[in-house]
Amino acid sequence: MEKNWKNRRNEVIKGILILLGIGMLYAFFSILTGLRIPCVVYALTGLYCPGCGVTRMCLSLLRLDFQTAFSCNPLLFVTLPLLGGILAYVLYRYIRYGDCRTGKAGTALLLALIVLFLAFGILRNLPGMEALRPPKI
Repeated sequence: MEKNWKNRRNEVIKGILILLGIGMLYAFFSILTGLRIPCVVYALTGLYCPGCGVTRMCLSLLRLDFQTAFSCNPLLFVTLPLLGGILAYVLYRYIRYGDCRTGKAGTALLLALIVLFLAFGILRNLPGMEALRPPKI
């Protein structure tokens, strides 16, 4: 039997609450212990991946320290509203219609963001582009 929109809505709310709970537990754990999940790419290669600095960015956002959040991962900081909008649109379509497709424009936007993040991952490792790297701890 196909789920109606109320069932899909409840499913999405439950998933969001679970993810927020896990995120808050991780944030409290990180704040209390100072331990964080290390970047595997950086640990193995010494190179910064596009996601390096995300944990520190999120913890800075929780403190409303936007300047530090930006310095930890500038591209994600700037694109976060756009990514949130895309996620909200996909969740709306799923709840309302049971469909997660983004259409041609949405797919093109997501592909452009993937290319942008890959380019960011390369640029932040080049000499002279230290400003794109997360601050040393």
